[in-house]
Formats: sequence, C-alpha cells, structure tokens
Amino acid sequence: MIDIKLLSFAGSAAAFKGWQRFAQSGFRTLKGMASLPRDVNRLINEWQELNRRCDRVVAEWAGESELLDGCRCLDDVLAAISANRDPVLRELLRLGAAGDPFAHRTILQWMLPKVVAAARKDARNGLKVYLAEVWLGIITYPLLRRPHSIAANIMLDARKRVWAAMPPTAEQQAVIASDSIDPGGFAVADMLREAVEVGLISEHTHSVLVVVYLEGMPSQQAAEYVGLSRVAVRRHCSHALRLLRLNAHLFEV
Repeated sequence: MIDIKLLSFAGSAAAFKGWQRFAQSGFRTLKGMASLPRDVNRLINEWQELNRRCDRVVAEWAGESELLDGCRCLDDVLAAISANRDPVLRELLRLGAAGDPFAHRTILQWMLPKVVAAARKDARNGLKVYLAEVWLGIITYPLLRRPHSIAANIMLDARKRVWAAMPPTAEQQAVIASDSIDPGGFAVADMLREAVEVGLISEHTHSVLVVVYLEGMPSQQAAEYVGLSRVAVRRHCSHALRLLRLNAHLFEV
C-alpha cells in the first residue's frame, strides 16, 4: 500500500493528456508555458503509481456505489467525475470523510488543471500555495451544507484564502467583485443553486453563470462549453446578475 502523506500530491499520464486538452480548448492565458511545472510532473509520476496499485480500492468503490459502477482504475473515476460531476464528487467526499485517502486524492487529481490555471494567473503566489489550499478545501469540505457546485466552491474558497494573505491587485479585485454579487452571507455557488430552486434563473442560465463566474472560463471557451455564442453568454450573465441584485433579499441569512 502506498503511504499517502497529507500534502504529498500526485498526477498521471491521463492528467497530462487532460492538461493538454484543457490548455488547447481555450485557456489561452496559459500560453508561453513550454512544459508542465515541476510540481505537476511530480503529481503525474505519483498518480501513475497510484493508478497501477489501486484497482482493488476502485473495485470496492464500484461495488458500493452505482455512480462508480464499471470503474476499474482511478483514471476511470476521473472520467466518471467529468460525466456526472457533483454526484460523483459527493460520493468521493463521503468516502474520504470515512477515512479513504484515495478518494480525496482523486478529487485533487481531477481538479489539477483548474489549480494550475489559477496559479498561472497569479504572479505573486506559486502553484504549491494553490495546491495546499485546494487540498485543504477538499479534506474539510462541508458537504451537508454545500452539496452543489462542489468543484467551483473549492476553487473559489481556495482562491479567496490565497488572496486574503495579501492585499489583492486591481485585477484580483475585479474578479472578487464579479464572484461576489452581494450574496448576503451565502456562498456564491449556494446562492446560484438557490436562485434555480426558487425559479429566479433557469438551469441553463445557472450553468452559464457557474462556468463564467465560478470556473473562471474565458468568454469564448464558456460559450463553446454551454453551446451559445459569446454575445448570448454575455446577455445571460447580464440579465441574471440584474435579477440576482434586484432579489438580493431572498438570499439574506
């Protein structure tokens, strides 16, 4: 059995391919990076080892959860997350909370491209800082209180903790402002989910807001992801934010 230390991060060949797809599909802000950072290469090497040795662990997961039925290796679990994001992440968080270290590690692996992207956009904080904060967010995630938009919540909280350590730049202030939308005490992702449940915005509009404001996708990639034009994405966001501000009293706690 591999000894996974608290902050010993891992990665995979699948992660490398995933990173390439991620970079090629629209995150042009990452241009100029000739190779993956050293810490990510460490993650890749470690995940390859985990993927070779954890078939029994994955078989146990598949036997206990229909969501993971058919998964034979950890890379299969990554694909399951991509296909059914929140339900599979909830299952892995439950397994992790019960003491399974591989469950939390798998979430980190799936989130790795987002972590690298966040670090590349921040000239003052390195990748290790973001990895540590995302790992902390995963192992302490309040699943009962925040069961939706899990990955977005983890990334947003990690980014805010990183920035809280020093005054944000003007660019970071703009991102904070776009993420906040005056939620009145709600986490942003929770507020957006609540807005769907009360009929204020549609599921489709919710998806647009999540990829733009929580996932941080550039407008062109967000448009491709949700199947709209860039202009339509902007209109969805503008209309939805106006509705949220006009109905801010619904989200007071």
